Amino acid sequence: MFKTSLASLGLGLTALLANPAPALAAGAEIHFNPSFESVAVGQVFNLVLQGSGFDFTPDGASIQALTGGQNISLSYSASLLEIQQIVIDPRWNLGSDDGTINAASGTVTGLRFGTFPSTPDDAFNIATFTVRALAPGQGTLQLVSGIYVGKVNNLSGQSLTPLTQPAVVAVVPEPSQWAILLLGLGMLGAVRRRRG
Repeated sequence: MFKTSLASLGLGLTALLANPAPALAAGAEIHFNPSFESVAVGQVFNLVLQGSGFDFTPDGASIQALTGGQNISLSYSASLLEIQQIVIDPRWNLGSDDGTINAASGTVTGLRFGTFPSTPDDAFNIATFTVRALAPGQGTLQLVSGIYVGKVNNLSGQSLTPLTQPAVVAVVPEPSQWAILLLGLGMLGAVRRRRG
């Protein structure tokens, strides 16, 4: 019985060491940096997917480097925004893929980036998204899932869990649309005045 308990304890420890739990990175964040906070319908703009704060985990473990990310998925407001292109930053030179854009469902899947040797930077660009505004409203891009891997306390291949922040872009009507709207309101006022 004692041998059986030791054997099961040994197997449990082996499984734990082989699959370490993801370390929540204290200030680590993956977010979009928009080139504009509001854009006109039809305007093309860039959103840069960035990482920052990759230095320590909440329990004080040192994050020496980030190796990359994989299986990254995001959703976006397909009725308001069109993702035209995704370009992975050149620093990620190993196994990078700009993913698959599905305009019908408003998703991007399979985005991945990696580098060797790993980057010791605490802040970095991951990819640039070229986006076109389709219709007025609040357009959002939200990271849904992803796996991020780095070197923590001198152990490579450690899973990291950064916070994610969505991008919110206000899409406003073009000036010509405002002019047509004002002209229409003026005409309605004139018709009402004649009838009144």
